[in-house]
Amino acid sequence: MILLYEIEYQLGKRVRVGRRYAGFRAMVAILLDLAVGLAFGLVGLVIGLARLVLGTACRFTVVLLALPFRAARAVSDACHRGAVAKPCWAGTEEL
Repeated sequence: MILLYEIEYQLGKRVRVGRRYAGFRAMVAILLDLAVGLAFGLVGLVIGLARLVLGTACRFTVVLLALPFRAARAVSDACHRGAVAKPCWAGTEEL
């Protein structure tokens, strides 16, 4: 049984290139193809994980920065007693 590796690709609209390897050269071409595919897969995995980590870190930072404002709102809502009555001198008839 012979090891055979064939690939065909197109350069532009008219030029088609076909390669055919057999034996040891085919095995080298297959291993190189697998190595390049693995490298691109690992790069994609690293980029995806970095994106996930950065997104999580950004969300965590936003939540931490919002904590004092949420606490201030909670304290303000707890101390709120309703609308303050307008003083009698602040009527519109003086204007």
